Amino acid sequence: MNVWNLIFESVILFNPCEQGLSIFKIIILLFVVISGWVVLSGKTRVADPHANFRNAFAGSSTSSNDYATAMFKVLYAYSGWSNVNYVMNNVRNPVRTLKIAGPLGLGICAVLYLLANEEIDNSGVTVAALFFGNVFGTVAERALSVIVALSALGNVITVTFAASRVNQELAKEGIPLPFGNKFWASNWPTGKSPFPGLIIHLILTVIVIIGPPPAHRLV
Repeated sequence: MNVWNLIFESVILFNPCEQGLSIFKIIILLFVVISGWVVLSGKTRVADPHANFRNAFAGSSTSSNDYATAMFKVLYAYSGWSNVNYVMNNVRNPVRTLKIAGPLGLGICAVLYLLANEEIDNSGVTVAALFFGNVFGTVAERALSVIVALSALGNVITVTFAASRVNQELAKEGIPLPFGNKFWASNWPTGKSPFPGLIIHLILTVIVIIGPPPAHRLV
């Protein structure tokens, strides 16, 4: 869950749906953190709660390629901040808001990610699924799919909101587009939101989903 995105959703957009999803993400992360503390107390089904703290770096990779890959994954986890810059014209007092949302988002993201750090292995299962399975059992592990879906929904809403406005600004800057730039730069038909820009986003999304060969498709 990208906490930069949830800060963007709750502080910038003021949309009730996105605010609800943002609060939900924070609650789940806090739940994971508190559950980890409870596990360390030894009062759960986990047989050896301190196992991860013994020889914590044993078997660590010595390949620079692995560390470079890990760095890119960490950067991706924090990448949601960029969405804020795409919609500054929709923000009241953007300079002040960004000064608050930037450090706040980075701070919350760093703290929650560090506190929620859990067991990772080569099973191919997501970290959160491993945690829920180990602590609460297989039923909770299956229920996690709903939590992940809701988290993904919040991210989809945020990216869609930003991408439609990026496409609109590209049209305003004169980037050649079919049917003329005036249409794509407009707020047709409502006069309030860039629906033509959303159409561009939809077309590209469909191409990315169904364009690659079946073995490489995203869905």
